[in-house]
Amino acid sequence: MNPTTREPETGIRDFILYFFTISDDPKRMYDPWLDCFTKDAEVTMGKKVAKGREELRELRRGMWKHVRSRKHHDFSNYYATAPDAFTKFEREEGEEVEIMFSGKVTLEVVSGEGPETEKKVVDWAAQGTLVRQEWEGESGVERWKWVRYRVWLQS
Repeated sequence: MNPTTREPETGIRDFILYFFTISDDPKRMYDPWLDCFTKDAEVTMGKKVAKGREELRELRRGMWKHVRSRKHHDFSNYYATAPDAFTKFEREEGEEVEIMFSGKVTLEVVSGEGPETEKKVVDWAAQGTLVRQEWEGESGVERWKWVRYRVWLQS
């Protein structure tokens, strides 16, 4: 079956927009961002791979090491392989939804040791698997979370 390009259901689209709002905010460095992942999630960004909350925490710290600001934008190209927009797989913990999409990110990167920064706009693509799980601190409330997430940056 050929992939289709469609908007995801509202709940998935809202989660993705929330996730990038959190990702772009250094004041929400850890817990809000980590809460977007299952406890055993695996994230790959380029050659860096992190599995579980502590490794994700270190990956998140590294994402901001040389970046003063970031803004994801121009989301597009939601790809899926099923006619209902996303491939769904049953697993012990519930249904998985596969998604792939792309966009741009504007970065303000610290250059060298001084206060100077360089502004870059980078194309990226991401592929991930979402599951519905109870949200941290909200007993009985299920929301989407990444169980697997992979990002490719084009320099």
